[in-house]
Amino acid sequence: LEQNHRYLLMSCTPLQMAAQEAGWGMRRGELDAQGAYERMDASLADPPADQETAAVLEKGYPVSFDQEAGNQAGSAIANTLRDISGCQVLLAPSFLCTGSLFAGEYTEQQLNDTMQAGGNRIYSGSFTGREIRELARLAVEGYGIYSDPFSNQTLPLASGCTLVVLRDEEGYHLEDVLLDGTPLDDEAVYSLALVDLPAGFQPLAEAALGEGYEGRFTATEDYARTLWVEYLKEGNQPLEPTPYIALR
Repeated sequence: LEQNHRYLLMSCTPLQMAAQEAGWGMRRGELDAQGAYERMDASLADPPADQETAAVLEKGYPVSFDQEAGNQAGSAIANTLRDISGCQVLLAPSFLCTGSLFAGEYTEQQLNDTMQAGGNRIYSGSFTGREIRELARLAVEGYGIYSDPFSNQTLPLASGCTLVVLRDEEGYHLEDVLLDGTPLDDEAVYSLALVDLPAGFQPLAEAALGEGYEGRFTATEDYARTLWVEYLKEGNQPLEPTPYIALR
């Protein structure tokens, strides 16, 4: 709970069965609190016998937020997707990353579970520094939709750039977007990728770019999560996380 800073209702058969086994063990007097924790942990850690290892991650990265760097697990995913997209800059909502990445073996289902489901895609195109700064500003400051940031942990993910953010009593304010330590040139053109569900991408792009934004983006045929999983299944490792946010 201290790492995630959010509380999810997790409804899945393996979790329910593991919780039931641990809970009834305590009620029958077979397990104390620590024993119940260990029993549940063991039940969830062991993949089903019919699922094979699809990938092995050599390093683990926590999801906890660092105001001088951001979310390491989220950064690793964002950097990898930016590499897949071939773009200079990438922006994505925080909830794209569902939790810490651990070092070790993953089944294909476990790989899928590291990223948000529901149909996220990579939307890419070419935009001026001014346009990218406005997209980033709305993503940081919010504009009245469900994904508006409400805590440090819910600030957007970024790759290829650093978001300089000020937090005060009124909320979050984007001060600048830096590329290699230098502010984006308002008139220069950069390649940008937005990773999101259509319900998040469309209002953000329209609010920042106005009518006709659709024709300026190309969406991947495959879901972003599919591209991430296939990348890892091919034996690749997630790209190392990098500092992408400076929160003041």
